[in-house]
Amino acid sequence: MRGRLFAAIALLLTLALAAMAVLSLSWRVTVDAPIMLYMGLLVEQRHAVPYRDFFDMNLPGSYWLYGILGRVSGESDLGLRILDLAYLGALSCTTLVWMRRIAWQSAWAGAVLFGFAYLDGGPLLSLQREYFLLLPISAAAVLAGTERWDVRLRALGVGLLFGLTSTVKPQAGLVGLPVLAVFLGVVDGSLARGHVSARDWLARAVAPAALGAALPTLCVLFYLWHAGALADFVTVARGYLPLYARLDGYGEARAGAARAAYLVRGFLFFGGNLAWFVPAALGVFVALYHSELATAARRQVGLLVGLAFAYSVYPLFSGQFWGYHWLPFVYLLVLASSLCLVQPATTSSFGRALPPLALLFACVLMLRPPDAIRLQVQGLPPRPPDGGRADEIAAYLESHLLPGDTVQPLDWTGGAVHAMLIARAQLATPFLYDFHFYHHVSSPFIQGLRARFMAALRTAPPRFVLRLEARPWPSGPDTTREFPELEEFLAQHYAVSARGDGYQILERTDAASPS
Repeated sequence: MRGRLFAAIALLLTLALAAMAVLSLSWRVTVDAPIMLYMGLLVEQRHAVPYRDFFDMNLPGSYWLYGILGRVSGESDLGLRILDLAYLGALSCTTLVWMRRIAWQSAWAGAVLFGFAYLDGGPLLSLQREYFLLLPISAAAVLAGTERWDVRLRALGVGLLFGLTSTVKPQAGLVGLPVLAVFLGVVDGSLARGHVSARDWLARAVAPAALGAALPTLCVLFYLWHAGALADFVTVARGYLPLYARLDGYGEARAGAARAAYLVRGFLFFGGNLAWFVPAALGVFVALYHSELATAARRQVGLLVGLAFAYSVYPLFSGQFWGYHWLPFVYLLVLASSLCLVQPATTSSFGRALPPLALLFACVLMLRPPDAIRLQVQGLPPRPPDGGRADEIAAYLESHLLPGDTVQPLDWTGGAVHAMLIARAQLATPFLYDFHFYHHVSSPFIQGLRARFMAALRTAPPRFVLRLEARPWPSGPDTTREFPELEEFLAQHYAVSARGDGYQILERTDAASPS
């Protein structure tokens, strides 16, 4: 795999990835991304304070992140695609720098193959929160291995990077930072073989890393305190998050043995990425035991393996195992697989050919163009988000909304919030979606949410209500699809103004006026 043959293959695959990236410019955001972008709009442009002004269970870092994305892109699909690809380019650069410390062939393969793996997810995987965790993880690995800097400074920077990820997903820093702390102790000599000094390690690596990780969290807490939303955040964290954590990836409430069995099955499925395990294991084995890599390069392999193990358990924290929850693990697994291109210390033709062939086989199994790309190659336009519902509802709102009108979605991921983002409609109540009201309904907290929602509707009835039927519903014990008070309110004060496939647009009648 050396010389001209490898260069030719590298060039062809890089050009193929570039072509795929260009084709992806016509993709549109869908499912989770529009919801996060709308909440980012509320925070960044309309100066709403999360938890106080609207109810949600994400962390403030998510709202700031998507607020910036929306501001820079103007919430346009093309602008968001450009930012998405620019971020992928930045991630590829840090990947090249990191993996180049092991082997340049692996560095190229890791960057390009993960680019394919990410774009193969299509619009559903684009701009997910876990995607934005990857650059800090990769940058932390680069920083940790920059041995010309003092270890305390590196530890502080690594902690800061993982602290930033924790403002989006707390578990991201929780699983990754300990691995980097151990790595820093090894390269610093505090944990070197024959000279284990826990005190030095704690003082020179752990303490600065913990300080760096704490700084973004302290900033978030100060922001919430200064905005008068800290108590609301604590209420959501203590009252709602434990309930939400009991829902699985299908929206089903599980407990006890059923919950444990579901977690074991979801974890062992590894997001459908088992085909990468063979080249990853083979690549690590060759790099550590059958190559002429220097000690520093072997340490980088150890860091990669440690991070891969750490992020394999990351989806267990949410217990939902959606495809994007596995993104950090897939990224690290692909990098480990790229180690199959490390030159083995053997003269056997079979021994030299086996690792690249294993990598090639995994690529054939795992890297397939998404439906959006296949449609474009056939000359067909990409499918509109949510079966076209978001565009239809947005067009109606844009032609009917008057200054001061508000809109209330009764939806989760069916397209209503996406339509509000397109039309830049004003949210009527603190509730952007309504699935909270239908699970664990016997809980006093959920009953309190229902009462708060109805009070907001009665105080300032919106002009339009977007009722989506084509959407996921919670299921299992203590769930329902009934909300009698809401149905009675809508029947008294609203009439169907428009309808389409899976949705109704209700307009307030003259009888509905603020109480």
